[in-house]
Amino acid sequence: MAEDLLEKKYSLFVNSLLFLFPIGINTVKATGDLILVILAVSGIVLSFFYKTSPFSIKELRLFNWLTLGYFLVICLSILFSGKASELAHFISRELHFLFAPFVALAIFKAKINITIILYGIKIALILLASLVYINSGSFDVRYSGVMNADSYGGVLAAMLLMSLSRLHNESLIERVFTFFAFFMGLLALITSGTRGAWLSAILSISVFLWIAYKKGELKSLFKTLGLFLFTFIIMMNLVKSTAMEQRVYLAKQQMMDWIDGNDSQSSVSVRMEMWKASIKQVNTQLPLTGVGYRNINPVIAKHADKKAQSQIARYNHVHNVYLNHLVSEGVLGLIAVIALLLFPLREFMSKVNSKKNDLDSISIMGMVLVVSLSLFGVTNHLFGDVFLNAFYVFFMAILLPKVFRAN
Repeated sequence: MAEDLLEKKYSLFVNSLLFLFPIGINTVKATGDLILVILAVSGIVLSFFYKTSPFSIKELRLFNWLTLGYFLVICLSILFSGKASELAHFISRELHFLFAPFVALAIFKAKINITIILYGIKIALILLASLVYINSGSFDVRYSGVMNADSYGGVLAAMLLMSLSRLHNESLIERVFTFFAFFMGLLALITSGTRGAWLSAILSISVFLWIAYKKGELKSLFKTLGLFLFTFIIMMNLVKSTAMEQRVYLAKQQMMDWIDGNDSQSSVSVRMEMWKASIKQVNTQLPLTGVGYRNINPVIAKHADKKAQSQIARYNHVHNVYLNHLVSEGVLGLIAVIALLLFPLREFMSKVNSKKNDLDSISIMGMVLVVSLSLFGVTNHLFGDVFLNAFYVFFMAILLPKVFRAN
């Protein structure tokens, strides 16, 4: 009896942390990392208490090997970059992946309520949109909470889509709350000004189309999307959105200027120059371990337009997670980042039709998380940013073991 009471208290403690994480990571500095530290310490204590390793639990093995493998690849890239002394300085940004197995163990030992986590996501979306208006008095301003705008947009886009993952199992009142949270989150995403996040959110809708097709519910989904579109049009007419229009127009203009060779220093042009220079670097030299973690920009700058070289050299990534890892960490780095995304996606896709214990909702959450981050990574940095690292490790530690546990 005492042991059952202890387990209930522990589960309540963990569920409370899981509820608070999506709310805190975007609103209070260091909250996300603090929650992960608490979970990691809890996992270490449990490992000693049960005299077990996280790697001995079959449900955790894929997640553990993916995260530890990625961490080791980063370490190797620094060691072989010729700047091994920078290991202690840079590796702190990747500690989320080193301690991820213990985070997963702490969560695995609790009875998780996925509905509580979704409520945390929805409340976070409402809170973030409210903070935009409280801080600026309108929705026509760029806002990014406690993060830089790119990271904020990526996190927000993923949460926005995950909020819909249990819609098919919700009551009418729950759906009304979900719709409200979704559109508040949409407002927050628009005001982030992160064009890559806008694009990843739009393209990630394909996940819901695929799921509806698999379940034979495509007609029903189109009705739902029609309602979303109608509400969105009304919302955009009520809310001033000139900032969004300007960001889209600016991107188009800067792209055309770069294609015509008239500009290589605007934000879009610099991105294009970095990508072009990265591809040239790969064609010149494709090493196994790359040029070194965060050493990429000075190396590729010599392949870019002379006017953009000094600007490129100031960055420490190329705004594309795949090129960034290929050049920085070599073939091993590219394999590691693709594995972090595709292996979990395969597992989530295989369980999307399950009717057991909310497993379909968990699989949908996992799918939209992976797809939105994968698409976001095409135009932005992904792993290597402390907020995005924490976000990925946290949700994957919840969702991926759940899929295996239900087998």
